[in-house]
Amino acid sequence: MSDLFKKWRKTRPSISEQNLLFLLYNVNSLNNHIADIDVLVNNHSPQICILTEIGKAVMKKIPQFPDYNIILQEGTNAFGGVAFLIHKSIKYKIVTRELNFLLIEIETIPEPTCVGAVYVPPGSTPPFQFFTKCSNKAFCIFGDFNAKHTDWGCEGNNGSGNQIVSWLELTGNEMIIPDKPTSRSLWDRCSTYESARRYRPPWPPHLVALAREVKALFIDERSQLTQQKYESKREWILKDQNIWNFVRPTFHSLSSPFRGLTVNSGIMKNPKDIVDTLANHYERHFAEPTPDMNNVIQQKYISIYDKIALLPNIPLDPIPINE
Repeated sequence: MSDLFKKWRKTRPSISEQNLLFLLYNVNSLNNHIADIDVLVNNHSPQICILTEIGKAVMKKIPQFPDYNIILQEGTNAFGGVAFLIHKSIKYKIVTRELNFLLIEIETIPEPTCVGAVYVPPGSTPPFQFFTKCSNKAFCIFGDFNAKHTDWGCEGNNGSGNQIVSWLELTGNEMIIPDKPTSRSLWDRCSTYESARRYRPPWPPHLVALAREVKALFIDERSQLTQQKYESKREWILKDQNIWNFVRPTFHSLSSPFRGLTVNSGIMKNPKDIVDTLANHYERHFAEPTPDMNNVIQQKYISIYDKIALLPNIPLDPIPINE
């Protein structure tokens, strides 16, 4: 026991310092680059991954990444929005959610740190009103600002770049500027021209001629086979009474059998009564009309009809073919 007391000493627990690794990726549609993010996360093992331009389609089915919590925030258009991938060992809380902007607070020593993700669409103003929520705090804001300024090595300035420079001078904050271009629009795509023939060469002339000859033979053989089938079927139809085996399916009953006649809300089924009723009906239907002699207009047309009826029956001349 005495040896134990001699070796005993009071010490505070040691705190190991570990740097946080942030990874920023302008994903340009998260649904199309899930495999790329898996590769980046596995190769670099960041504690926090910030994604911009995640797209609106990813909101319908949120992807999952092992050992990471994912936070999504949609944007103002179909291709906007931001997201966080936070390692499950990091304690955090969401501070602000706005369109194209997401702010979280992570536990760090000696004080918490605010981390933001932002996407600024082209021609838009950066949301400085959200940045001011980080005043008097340790914070980092990552994102795609679509900003250009000559102080950052760009060839020219734009509105977003001028506003960010003014805000940095006013607030005393600093910007981490990448040492090389991050926009694909700055890539020189016209330095060399490589024809597609290099990757898929055409057929040699003798193969092209052979293919055309084979195609012509195929078309000729197909035409001859079609003609032979037609002639064979025609000969079979003309033989004996085979024509009726061919046309029989086209003859079918168009109406149901005559079963009765509806008269005065009843059904007449006696054949003699049906014949008498129909005969009386059509006799009246095709009989000469009985004019109203008190009607002046009918009297006029009756007289015209009588004059036409008294005219001689002169045959008409035949109409020639050319007419």
